[in-house]
Amino acid sequence: MQPFDRVQQLHQILTTHRRPVPVRKLCEYMECSDKTVKRTIDTLRDVCQAPLVYSSQERGWYYDNTESERFQLPGLWLTGDELLSLSALTSILDALGDGVLHDELSAIEQTVDALLVARNIDPKVVASRIRVLPMGKRQQSSYQFTAIADALIRRKRLDVRYVSYRGQETQRTISPQTLVHYRDNWYLDAWCHLRNALRTFSVPRILHLNLLAAKARSVDKKKRSANTFSRVTAFSPGAATAPQNCVFTARQPAILRRRSGTPSSRESGTMMSTY
Repeated sequence: MQPFDRVQQLHQILTTHRRPVPVRKLCEYMECSDKTVKRTIDTLRDVCQAPLVYSSQERGWYYDNTESERFQLPGLWLTGDELLSLSALTSILDALGDGVLHDELSAIEQTVDALLVARNIDPKVVASRIRVLPMGKRQQSSYQFTAIADALIRRKRLDVRYVSYRGQETQRTISPQTLVHYRDNWYLDAWCHLRNALRTFSVPRILHLNLLAAKARSVDKKKRSANTFSRVTAFSPGAATAPQNCVFTARQPAILRRRSGTPSSRESGTMMSTY
């Protein structure tokens, strides 16, 4: 285990114990020798300026109660395994989002990469070993994604201009409920104040949106889950028992060009359905 990880481990032990912890107990918890424990104590106390105090009466180490609540390890202190997991997660999120979260994730990635290098771990290994292959993914802007996420978290309504699969544009006020990632594409379950019902919107088909000050209408979790399930299963293999014909409007080729996939599916303008 790296010295950084030992410091993090000791910090977690001391913050979860109310009474002084003897060195022999620390050796058991950290699975190391007493010399390693003492070196880690010195690092935590002298380098990290932790309020470590030794109790001669109980023969153990503890955090000073008057300062422990204010003390936090400087920077992002994670173990090597936790850093690798976090690095893998940011790579997957960036790939799933088609790069729309790149700016938001870049600061985290830089910090994690620096900490991995300090532990003699090559950050490029994570990116080269994890691949997300998209199929039929529609392009979308980072502004759409972040604005929708903002409305979801702050529970605000959105004013959107939306284009349907038939190419019909409508102006609607919606109350976002759930953001769903399904088969490489993002969908938004929302209460549509125009239709007065739950609707599922394809995020790339939202042409324009504005965040409103009005509070979003809340929908019961069971109703939201049922709406998502019905929309998803409608396009799942086995949902239909006979071959289906797909009819494209004049606007459809432009929409197809926004998808990623095989060259033949993008250029031919036709689709073979086996549902």
